[in-house]
Amino acid sequence: MTQISAEPMTHYVIARFSTRMWLYVLDTVLLVPLNLVLLLATWFLPTPLAMIIGLLALPVWFALWWRGLSATPAKLLCRLSIQPATGPGSLTWSLILRRLGVQEGVVILIGVLALLPASTEDTEGGSGWLLVALLGTWGWILVDCLWALGNPRRQALHDKAAGTVVAQRVTPAVAPFPGPVPGGAMPSTAPRAPRGPTQ
Repeated sequence: MTQISAEPMTHYVIARFSTRMWLYVLDTVLLVPLNLVLLLATWFLPTPLAMIIGLLALPVWFALWWRGLSATPAKLLCRLSIQPATGPGSLTWSLILRRLGVQEGVVILIGVLALLPASTEDTEGGSGWLLVALLGTWGWILVDCLWALGNPRRQALHDKAAGTVVAQRVTPAVAPFPGPVPGGAMPSTAPRAPRGPTQ
């Protein structure tokens, strides 16, 4: 008889762009409570401390989720995870920092560069700089995300910079490819079951 493993084989396929987009929206909704806490912090804490917390809170949030579970809360709901582009594995701090630098660091930089002039001008001039910050921030987020449409592994700019892909866990299946391919499989995380004599 043929022996089979009791555990199904697990492998990953590159996540669909549409799935990533609606999960991005869901993650944004889930962050509303955290953003409310940050807003309250700006009212009750000294300004320098409030600014530091406001700048670092989201990067730290993402870094801890990526390091611990290789995913955000929304991605976990759909069995998606962030994987090294070379194959399934945990994210190193080097990958996480490069990913954060493009995904969150550029957004923070745009906001700071636009808001610094706003703090030295009158109300009307300051409002103009706030609009620049808003448009610049969302413009970068849009370019970053839409970049995934232009390459076969559906990597956003922050994925390209870090060398990561967003993949979906699928079981059971066969993983015939040595690495991520367009819409195809990534290497298996479980060995193939040993074959015994067939009677």
